[in-house]
Amino acid sequence: MNIVEKTENGVKFLILSGHLDGQTAGEVEASLMVHLDSADKLILDFSDVAFVSSAGLRVVLIGAKKMAARKAQYGLCGLKPEVMAVFKMSGFAKIMQIFDDQAASLAGMQC
Repeated sequence: MNIVEKTENGVKFLILSGHLDGQTAGEVEASLMVHLDSADKLILDFSDVAFVSSAGLRVVLIGAKKMAARKAQYGLCGLKPEVMAVFKMSGFAKIMQIFDDQAASLAGMQC
């Protein structure tokens, strides 16, 4: 798993690439934890993620809960159809902000 961080217009992006599964979830969680107490707007970019397991969903949910407790904005973008299918089947697509891409995330987070 490769994780690149960037900030644009006050939105922190964690750009993920690879598989988000039991072997990589800890690495993503550690990177996410660094920003959960400080970022007011945080997006996980899944554009280069080909697979998400239940361990990956757990990490995404941890982020959502911590950001919601702070009333901060949190979302996902760039989900490939096969990854989006996992989020839909798990019900996560109904409880998370999901954007098409980074540009849509920026527009949606400025509200």
